[in-house]
Amino acid sequence: MPYIGNTPSNLPLTTLADTTYSRMNFKDFGIVTTAKGNLGATPAFNMEDGNHQTGTVDQAITSSTFTNPTGTDELCSFVLTLTNGAAFTVAWPASVDWEGGAAPTLTAAGLDILVFMTYDGGTTWHGMLSSLASA
Repeated sequence: MPYIGNTPSNLPLTTLADTTYSRMNFKDFGIVTTAKGNLGATPAFNMEDGNHQTGTVDQAITSSTFTNPTGTDELCSFVLTLTNGAAFTVAWPASVDWEGGAAPTLTAAGLDILVFMTYDGGTTWHGMLSSLASA
C-alpha cells in the first residue's frame, strides 16, 4: 500500500488544524479516549482531550461544560462513558437538548454510555443515551 512521505512505522503526530479532506476512506480506526477518573463537582469535557471521555460520578455535579467543538459548519460528537451516573445528581450544560426532552435516568451503580452531537459549534448539543447499565 503506498504512503505519501512516511511509512506506517514512522508516521508523525500531526495537528491538522481543522483541515478539510475529501473522499477519504477509513478502516480500523480508533478515537482518543481520556479517562478522567472521579469527576468532582464541576467536570469539563474538552473535545481537544478526545472524543471519548470516561469518568465516575463521585459527588453531586453542580455544573458541567462541553468545550472546543469543531466549527459551526461541521458535525462534532463525543461519547461519554459514565460510571455510577445516578449515584448523585448531575447538572448538564444548558446547551444540551435531550432526546425526548429530558435527561435520561442513569444507573446508580454501573456503566452508562451517552452520545452528544453538535453541528452549530456547541450552541446546542444533542444528547442521547446509547447504552444503559452496560457490562
